[in-house]
Amino acid sequence: YDLQYASEADAKAGKWKSVPQKLGNTTTSTTVTGLARGIKYIFRMRCSKTNKDRGTFFSEYSPWMSVQIKK
Repeated sequence: YDLQYASEADAKAGKWKSVPQKLGNTTTSTTVTGLARGIKYIFRMRCSKTNKDRGTFFSEYSPWMSVQIKK
């Protein structure tokens, strides 16, 4: 899967950051570090599938979810 996040302002500007995934990782949980207090972040996710002969295909992004880190 592909998990991305951005502050509200960065999301509006199209500046998303990807959360690195370990190759072969099949877990559905991860930890995002380095988020600033008092900032609202938006997260979105999409699934991916890789075929040897055809490359990688991605689904549409999920509906976004916002989270505000407490001060």
